[in-house]
Amino acid sequence: MQNVLECIGIDTLKWEAWCRRLTRKRTVKPRFWLMLMGILLVVFLGVYVSQTSYMNHQDDQIAQLQQQRDDAANENAELERKINFSKTDAYVERVAREEFGLIKPGEIRFVAGAETSTQPAATTPPTEVAEGVPDNAQ
Repeated sequence: MQNVLECIGIDTLKWEAWCRRLTRKRTVKPRFWLMLMGILLVVFLGVYVSQTSYMNHQDDQIAQLQQQRDDAANENAELERKINFSKTDAYVERVAREEFGLIKPGEIRFVAGAETSTQPAATTPPTEVAEGVPDNAQ
């Protein structure tokens, strides 16, 4: 080995000193371990706080989305109720009375006047509509 070292121009004493430096037992001071533990503690606390904040944000979003889902379910139920009611005879009758002004045979329609008169209401006779004929057809 010495011949090889001498050929490349490395002093044997320097080589031995370098080998001793590599093989000697190194001692780690307690201050290093304290600093390492402190750094790890700060990193773990940072991750913990960050994740806690993120989880709280996610919980808020979940609550908001559940509220939206409940609102949509309530609206859906209301629309289903309206659809089911629109398939009944009572709905057809109500629409015929309110929107088309139709009345049943034998009924008398009372129409409130747009103008107010000074005469008592009893002197004005109610308007009677013929069967099956709307108000405006007379």
